[in-house]
Amino acid sequence: MDEPLSRQAEPIFLAASELPPAERAAHLDRACAGNAGLRREVEALLDAAERSSDYFEKLPGRLGVASFMSGDAATDPEAPLAGEAGQQFGQYRLTAPVGRGGMGAVWRAVRADGRYETDVAVKLLSRTAGGAPERFALEARYLAKLAHPNIARLLDAGVGPNGQPYLVLELVDGQPIDRYCEQHALGVRERITLFLAVLDAVAHAHAHLIVHRDIKPSNVQVAADGTVKLLDFGVAKLLGGEAAAPGLTRELGTALTPEFAAPEQLSGDAITTATDIYALGLLLWLILTGRNPREAAGACTLAELRAQAAREPAPLADAVPDASPELRRALQSDLDNIVRKALAVEPAERYATAADFRQDLQRYLRDEPVMAQAQTIGYRARKFVRRHRGGVLAAALTTIALVGTTAIATWMGIEARRQRDVAIYQQQRVQATNEFLNLLMNEIGPGGKPLTMTELLERGVEMLDRQYGAGGEFLGRMYFELANAHFSLGDTARLAELLGRAEEQARAQDDADLLAAVLCTAARARMRAEPEAAAARIAAARQALARADVVSVDSRVSCDRAEAQALELEGDRPAAIAELRATLDALAANPAASVQHRLYVMNELSRLTFNERRLVETLALNEETLDLMTRSGRGGSLGYVVNAFNGSMVLHSLGEIRRAHDLQLGLLERVEALERDGVQIGFGGYYAASLLRLARCEEALPIIEQERDMLRESGNLFGAAAQELTLGRLMVCLGRFAAAAAHLDAVEPVLEKAPGSNERLLALLAVTRAQVALGRGEPDRAKALVDAELARVGYPEDRSGPDLLHLLRIAGEIALVRGDAAAAETYAADGHAAALRVARDPAQSADVGQALLLRATARKAQGNAAGARSDLEEAVTSLANGLGEEHPDTKRARALLPAA
Repeated sequence: MDEPLSRQAEPIFLAASELPPAERAAHLDRACAGNAGLRREVEALLDAAERSSDYFEKLPGRLGVASFMSGDAATDPEAPLAGEAGQQFGQYRLTAPVGRGGMGAVWRAVRADGRYETDVAVKLLSRTAGGAPERFALEARYLAKLAHPNIARLLDAGVGPNGQPYLVLELVDGQPIDRYCEQHALGVRERITLFLAVLDAVAHAHAHLIVHRDIKPSNVQVAADGTVKLLDFGVAKLLGGEAAAPGLTRELGTALTPEFAAPEQLSGDAITTATDIYALGLLLWLILTGRNPREAAGACTLAELRAQAAREPAPLADAVPDASPELRRALQSDLDNIVRKALAVEPAERYATAADFRQDLQRYLRDEPVMAQAQTIGYRARKFVRRHRGGVLAAALTTIALVGTTAIATWMGIEARRQRDVAIYQQQRVQATNEFLNLLMNEIGPGGKPLTMTELLERGVEMLDRQYGAGGEFLGRMYFELANAHFSLGDTARLAELLGRAEEQARAQDDADLLAAVLCTAARARMRAEPEAAAARIAAARQALARADVVSVDSRVSCDRAEAQALELEGDRPAAIAELRATLDALAANPAASVQHRLYVMNELSRLTFNERRLVETLALNEETLDLMTRSGRGGSLGYVVNAFNGSMVLHSLGEIRRAHDLQLGLLERVEALERDGVQIGFGGYYAASLLRLARCEEALPIIEQERDMLRESGNLFGAAAQELTLGRLMVCLGRFAAAAAHLDAVEPVLEKAPGSNERLLALLAVTRAQVALGRGEPDRAKALVDAELARVGYPEDRSGPDLLHLLRIAGEIALVRGDAAAAETYAADGHAAALRVARDPAQSADVGQALLLRATARKAQGNAAGARSDLEEAVTSLANGLGEEHPDTKRARALLPAA
């Protein structure tokens, strides 16, 4: 094959070779995107690999690295550290040695170009560690997507001029978590709280389908301020099958630490997320007891380790025979059950996710029942007593004389009445449901027009008051359901009134379950406006749930959503996501849960993961939501259209602009039909945003003007300002810079009045103002605007902002205009890294393609033709897939390719 096609085919082949044969065709459909020649070459490689078992061993060095496969597989611990001060790897210069690990040497380093002075860690790996250089680069790009405050980020990876593979990572100045706990004399609860951050980080990586495989104390560092950082996340996979370490690790043939390996690692079985759960269990054991159970047993050979891992763990308390009474009580509590569940020999018996593990520890800290303990009545009662010692003790002293045979008769009478009441309630609910259906079919408003949804709901309230005004459990439940309907309509005044009625009935009937549901819904409705009152309602709801005989699905969903919303408001969005993930799992196992309950939670999860920029996870949730709606008969509903448009915006954020546009185009007819019926959806802005990225700006202009006017008329000034900003961007696209400036001037006063909710718009405003300045021939002013905005978002120290891509792209374009090609290349490289972190598939991402095109232009300006050609080859594929063959950037990249 010719060299350009070879370079395109190699990473696709490497990814396909790791898939089961049945899944490869679908992968090639996506990755080759209709390029028949490219697909033939990939299929030829796959066929050759099938026929040649030593293909990877004979794979020739590419990217100028013929010696990559040579060198020793292990490093002598007594040998001098690899590398030397002043040596350069990529853009980084080594300054001082840090230490040696099983995989190679670690050095402190700085950026060689002097653009900023933040220290990083450069890990020099064994020369056989990464396997084929293409595979090494492919895996490194994927790992660089991890962006979590508790994960030490992989910043760069490559191969040095002498064939030395290296990783560039965030430098963490800290100490292993077990040593930190001991040095600071942390108590049990403090150690668990620290460990929760570890679980957050692991849950984030698992959501990106990355397994650590080597969790141990030295890979969990704690800084002086108590910040937890996980190191080497996914590096075990990056390093392939053979670790550069002696002893048992080599015998096992994979990168792991035997003392923290799961049974399936020791026996060579499949590695899954459950493998990390096991290592986390060992880590928690260690920080609670100060020792590793493997070390205590003195296993030193692989056979002994396998035999030890096949046994159930001993009780935690046995590991600390000299423990104080207080510590012994803690170790003999639910903590022992939690650790045992994490350390189950069979992977299926461990916690299903790191989020489940985290939630059980949180339950322990709150003295609530944990999933790792059998849910007996006695167990739940003990937990209730611990949470409510005073009230329970008083009740016990008052009623102790009643204990005896009469208690059994009393319980039987209560149960009979409960069953009778439930039967009556269900009968009334069926009757009321039928009457509501009759309302929907038969009620007609003034002038013969059908009633609106709000009017129908009001008729329903009248019917309830008239027929069931005597009260009872049923009336309170129906008020609650009507309140939820008003919640969906955004009618906060009527919502509050109906919730008040439902609460009154719940208290009158002593219905603790209904009361909890009402309080949690009220908390959600006023969470942002009245956070303290909302917190008080959630606390009262918890107390109500603690005394409820049975917790309904309504209460579970309402209160879990309220808890998640409160966590988000506190700034702990990952914990909110974990809370709702656990709720969704519980709903899936509950036959009483309705489709609507699941949709509520899935929609909330989608919003949270999108705002957390976990876009691949958001897209999967969106697809699951649409599938559930279709299977449950909701495929033709307004809700389906709304969710489908949401999915298109996730694709847009992933850089897959053409796919987003095509999906929106298929939905527009349905939207237009709904709007003809008087339903104002306001999704024109979504479609216009795709047209803007596709450079079809004339088409987008009337759509955005209509959206802006509609939002103004409805009183949504902030939404109208957002569309005004889009109009400014469209004017830049059309070269009308004076008109663009006028639109931007109209936006700024509105943004100033909305602090905290305009971060994205502020970034786009700065970008667009810089584009206007550049278009008017004012590159210095453009640079000042962009520099100020980059500083505001924390660049270059913070590179996690969702809108950094736009800023870095314009910064690079300005640098080129000002003749600073080196700075342009740096901005483009950082933009490329940011785009890779976001992209689901780099070959489908317009953002990846545009960053590569910018870097190729900068490299060409510096005389680096080979580097420019390499970037352009990748850019053409990404741009053609992400923006289409007719987009100006795609055409420009193709035109530049022969000259490079």
